[in-house]
Amino acid sequence: MPLNEALGTSIPLFTHGAHKEKRTVTATRTLSSDELQALVRLNPARLSNAAQQAGLTVTDAILLREELEACADAEAQCAAIQRFVAAHGLAGFGFLHRALPPPDALKVAGTSSAYGDTVSLVDTLALKYPVPLSPEDSAERVLERFKDVRNALRQVQLGLEDAQHDVLLDDGARAGLAQSLAQAQRKAQALFTPQSLPPEASESLCETLGQGWVTSDEQALIDTLEAFRNA
Repeated sequence: MPLNEALGTSIPLFTHGAHKEKRTVTATRTLSSDELQALVRLNPARLSNAAQQAGLTVTDAILLREELEACADAEAQCAAIQRFVAAHGLAGFGFLHRALPPPDALKVAGTSSAYGDTVSLVDTLALKYPVPLSPEDSAERVLERFKDVRNALRQVQLGLEDAQHDVLLDDGARAGLAQSLAQAQRKAQALFTPQSLPPEASESLCETLGQGWVTSDEQALIDTLEAFRNA
């Protein structure tokens, strides 16, 4: 992982289940005024080692040190650091981290599309289906709703499983995500309520769905409607 190579960290790769997700890993480090001065006083051997380990040229590291030394105050040094990281990216950030102990000053966090996107998906469906199932709903409309809600519930379950195993979450963040996803799960479940259909409407719907060649989705909906009717 490029992040580990630049920063000297050992963040494990995270995969869970057979689904794709977009993942963002954020590394932050705050530099004090003393640390800015430590960069100015950095001895050549430490500077060279930190640059090489981070994938930065030694020349660029030396130029940074010289620029920091020429700055009039800490505010100017901060601006120089910002320009340096903007210009050199992960290698520049990695040099700063490697040059200045301690390693635990680095804070690493992560976000995943399995969390926020899933909650947003459920919120979108709540707008799409603002009222309960009705006897006036067509078989096509009920089937579409059934498939949408089933997919959302699957995404929520994957999100819950990911949060449980996510190596970048601390206990507080894990608990917060679990609560948010559980709320999304209950919200999604409330979007498909076969019990709101009168028995005769449910039976009629099953008859319509069962005509001709029945797809797997149609059969799953029939089974769901019958299970609620027979409960």
